[in-house]
Amino acid sequence: MQNATALNLPFLIRNKEIEKAIEHIKIETDINGPKLLVVSGDSGTGKSFLVKEILFRLGRYSYKEPIILYLDVAQDSYVSSQIFTLILQLCMVPSEPSREFPVKVSEKQRLDVFQRTHLRQNIVGRGLLRAVSGALGNILGLGDAVEGALSETSLPERSVKEDLRAYLRWAAKRWPVILAVDNYQFLNFDMRANLEAILADIEENIRFIVVNRTLGGVSELIPPVRIYSSKSLSIQLDIFSREETDLLVSTALRGSGSYSAEISKDIYAKTNGLAKDIQYCIGKYLLQLKSGDGKEGIMGLLGTIDRLPLMYRQLLLIASLLDGGIKVKHAENAIQRIHSSTVHLPFSEAVDELVAIEYLKINTASKDRIRPGHERIVQAMREIADDDLREQVRDGLLEEFKIALSSGGLDESETYLLHCLVGLQTVRELVSNLHYIDRLVRRQYRQEQFLYLVMLTEEIEAVICLLDESAIIHILDSFQKTSSFHRGLQLIGKLQKEGSIPQQTLDVFRFKFLVQLYNYDEALTVASSMPDGDWKRLYTVNALQALSRDMEAKEIVSQISISGKISEADAALLRNTISLFEPAQALINLERSKQYFQQMGSEFRIASVENNQGLIHLWLEQWGDASKLFNSSLKKFRDIGSGESYQALINLGVLSALQHRYSQAICFFEEAFELVPTELLLDRVKILMNLSIVTYCNNQISKKEVITALNDQLAKIRGVQMPYLRAALEANLQFAQSFDMGSSAPGSRQDSLSETTKLQFYLRTCASNSTGNWTLMASIHWRY
Repeated sequence: MQNATALNLPFLIRNKEIEKAIEHIKIETDINGPKLLVVSGDSGTGKSFLVKEILFRLGRYSYKEPIILYLDVAQDSYVSSQIFTLILQLCMVPSEPSREFPVKVSEKQRLDVFQRTHLRQNIVGRGLLRAVSGALGNILGLGDAVEGALSETSLPERSVKEDLRAYLRWAAKRWPVILAVDNYQFLNFDMRANLEAILADIEENIRFIVVNRTLGGVSELIPPVRIYSSKSLSIQLDIFSREETDLLVSTALRGSGSYSAEISKDIYAKTNGLAKDIQYCIGKYLLQLKSGDGKEGIMGLLGTIDRLPLMYRQLLLIASLLDGGIKVKHAENAIQRIHSSTVHLPFSEAVDELVAIEYLKINTASKDRIRPGHERIVQAMREIADDDLREQVRDGLLEEFKIALSSGGLDESETYLLHCLVGLQTVRELVSNLHYIDRLVRRQYRQEQFLYLVMLTEEIEAVICLLDESAIIHILDSFQKTSSFHRGLQLIGKLQKEGSIPQQTLDVFRFKFLVQLYNYDEALTVASSMPDGDWKRLYTVNALQALSRDMEAKEIVSQISISGKISEADAALLRNTISLFEPAQALINLERSKQYFQQMGSEFRIASVENNQGLIHLWLEQWGDASKLFNSSLKKFRDIGSGESYQALINLGVLSALQHRYSQAICFFEEAFELVPTELLLDRVKILMNLSIVTYCNNQISKKEVITALNDQLAKIRGVQMPYLRAALEANLQFAQSFDMGSSAPGSRQDSLSETTKLQFYLRTCASNSTGNWTLMASIHWRY
């Protein structure tokens, strides 16, 4: 080994583990299914060393072209909630792997290449730009450029999560993708669930590596990683033995001429074989030798930090309290406030020395942001710092953040400072400073950081009932947008007990959460208790239609007079209820709805009406009119970047299938499946059902395969209150099992289907299937 240092010493001993891991996740010539590698161990056992070396070797020596993405999660909810943004940022520029930064992305694998060629949209979506602007813009130096891009109306409105999902699906079809998340235990459960749902949706070419800190060998990941369990490998790291420690020490120190068995024994005694502490001991000792001050001998990590000057310890404590990092300028100001603004402090020298011994990290680009060098530093400061020192530092930070926020002269993101300010305060202090929470909620909601707001509710649980109604609405809507429906219902229950928020506001969100959980009967009960009005009417009819209680729904809709002035809720209702009327009346209702939304100036709502207008023409077999309306709807959705474009794509797929253009139908359905949000289970199953049928009709799968696929899809919606989707799946299964395909060759299969298997579209009100017809399902737009 050339130039052996403490940085790569653990590879001397753990080469077997590295080779075993590489063999498990190796990249072969053919397309591979997903695999999981979990590397576990207590803090300081060398987990990051191991994974970085694995990624480095795969990136440098693989004959394939893998995309390698490595991310170290901070123990900070604000930064960790940006995980989708952080992963996507790794894909923005090409890079080659190093041992410290093992990320590999080629020119043709970049995020903007995907979005230009595949989605035909701008380089990044509005969601990603907002996240970069709000959370990390200052760190990356994007600043004004990001804010300027946000003002462009043509930017897509896709969420960052959907940006990541779409990119990974595209990339994994072309190259192996290796995603490694270090310190996975720091991720909030909701973030984990969302990330794992994205990865579970990708069925090939994914390697997921999780670095998991344990405490006394016990994992903090509850539940464990829930994907790829059948193709997983776990590696548990432990402390080094006395002999292994001697090998590491001798390799590092022989070149300096200072190795002795006594020094090795001393290092083992002070570190107990913990890899990170061994590295710190060796590194500090080598620095002492270089400066000609080796007489102090070996000191353990706690002893070394405890003997540092007071300001050094204050600086380490600041970094430990703010694991997401802090701008150097704010840290310097906080320390100046602690000592005295008139006292000159050797601050820059302290930062340089602490970075040199790796007690602090500093970002490589601008050199203006510090973080703890390792979790062991955070743990050490918890043991060493007494209450007086901790309170002293906390007061200095609070004062610095408050002055920075009031003055407007920010070196750091305003939202991040608000996050730190809220996190550092006691409950009593928060009660007196609720305006900081309100400000943080508003900023994060504007930047569409909905997952962060869901996580924030845990930190502010004791005071959440004291917030004003607008902040509560932002938080509840964040639960809605992140599909945290169960937790949203729990929060509503807590707010209801406190009685600080109007019942009507809580009932609206309770209804929405219940509908998204497919609890339509309970949702109807909630709707019945709402004050009478047009929105109550809309909510009630939506639930009744989902339950196929069409006569009751139609009776409520009949109360609307479309000849006079209608409300926004009524316009949405007329759009949503096309399946309750004969085509002629449905078209009249839709035109009235469209007129309202044109006056309102909502391109999104107009696109949703055109989607539904196309469905009526599809039912009437007026193919040209249907195609024109679906394409117009799709263009509008794409122009404003709406994720709802998948609905028009579904309908274009159905139209193509009805015209026996099966290959084109497959393309439409596949693109729709890539765009539909993960949380919309029923839409996803609908697309998969349609895709299975047209793929069979295109002679690409067998009768047995289509039956297996339909059974799998039916199992996905077991227990869900959605009768018409279940009826469609059951009808298709019954038909598939009833006809005899014999042993016809693929070329003659279409002839054997003849007219009895002509693809036929059924709206819900026409679901009396004729024997011999496949049931394809179109997509009616009925969202709020």
